[in-house]
Order: sequence, then structure tokens, then C-alpha cells
Amino acid sequence: MPGILRAFSPSGAAPLPAVLGGLAVLSALASVYLPGPGFEMGQLRTPLLPGVYFGLVVAIGVRLAATVPPVRLLAVVAVTLAAWLAAVQVAEMIYFSLTNVVEAQKAAAEPGALYLGGCAAGAVGAAMTLAGAAIGVPRLLSAKPVLATVLVGAAAGLLLRPAISGSDEPLLLYVPWQVLVAATIGLFLKANSAAADRP
Repeated sequence: MPGILRAFSPSGAAPLPAVLGGLAVLSALASVYLPGPGFEMGQLRTPLLPGVYFGLVVAIGVRLAATVPPVRLLAVVAVTLAAWLAAVQVAEMIYFSLTNVVEAQKAAAEPGALYLGGCAAGAVGAAMTLAGAAIGVPRLLSAKPVLATVLVGAAAGLLLRPAISGSDEPLLLYVPWQVLVAATIGLFLKANSAAADRP
């Protein structure tokens, strides 16, 4: 393992969930302040780089936990990017479906639409991200990692409403969601690494 990765390996000083959580903070900051170009998806213009940033975090976690060929690490990034795009689509679809009512009812429907859309999008994004990580570490697709990661993603997705209502500060969503999902995946990657190290 390269020296820079060895320092953060599960056998090293820094626990893998903490490493991934820290990297996720950087990913969230980059997602907000360096989102890069976007393209039209439905009624929103969606930047691509947030999915790439978080995909790199997940790929690093996979590489720290297991010996994985580079092509699989690229696949991890690609699936995580797809997870980001799918989550945006889910949130948008639910929001506009529930608020596509007469103007007098839209204000009342909006909070629920944002909470439900954020929860569903968070769950979908977390599930797909875990599936991407499982390209390198197949054990991640067992029941416990799937349930834990999806529940964490769904719960963190509820922050969509405060993130875009009033304050319009996406960091309120990006930082908790990315940190919690990355750390949760890191817990199970660490468990996989420990199991692999046992004779």
C-alpha cells in the first residue's frame, strides 16, 4: 500500500470512519464552492462534480480497506456519481409532483414535499453509493450495512428543507449527509478489513 494510504489504514492511528468523515467534509465544501459545470436534468441544472468528489472519498475508503484494482475504483466513483444524479432526480420528482397543485395550496404542500423528497433522495443516494463501494468490497451488500447506510442517508436527507428554505445554504445538507454516509460505510469497511486480517 502506498505510504500516504498506509498512514490512514485501519491498522494505523486514524480510524477509517473518521478518515472518511474528514474527507467527506472536504468533499462537501468542494461540492458547494467548486461545483463545476452542470447540465439540465428535469427542471434543475445539476452540477456533476459533487458526485465525483464524494465518489473519490468512497473510492479511497474502499482502497484503504481492501486491495482493489484501479478499474474497480473508477467504477466506485462512477456509481457514486450516478447516485448523486439519481438522488437529485428523486428529490425533484417528489417535490414537483406534490407541489403541482393550485397556488393557494402550494405553500402548505411545500414543507412536506421537501422533507419527503429529501428523505427519499437521501435513501436512494446512500443505497447506490453503498452499491458502488460494494464493487470493491462485496460484503457491504449484506443486510446490516445496507440497512444502516440507507437509514442514515434517509435521516440526513431530511435536512434538504432547512438547506434550501430561508437560509438557502446547501452546506446544511451536504456536510451532514456526506459525513454520516461516509462514516457509516467506513464502519463496515473497517469491519471487512478486520475480518480479512484474521487468520
